[in-house]
Amino acid sequence: AGLEVPPGDEARVAELLASLDEGIVTARGIKARLDDDETVPPELVQTYGQIVERGNALARAYGFQVCGRSA
Repeated sequence: AGLEVPPGDEARVAELLASLDEGIVTARGIKARLDDDETVPPELVQTYGQIVERGNALARAYGFQVCGRSA
């Protein structure tokens, strides 16, 4: 059984999960190009970085902390 979203947090959690999904799709696209010995466009790497930054910001805003990082 999965964890339930706290009442009132549905939109925030959905946004965080959507960001994670977007990051996974983009990372898989990068990996596929590398596996095919193709050049990864710098724009794709930049997009991935932006997705990760946004996901991290959403996670921090929701109360997650980054393990191993000093405050």
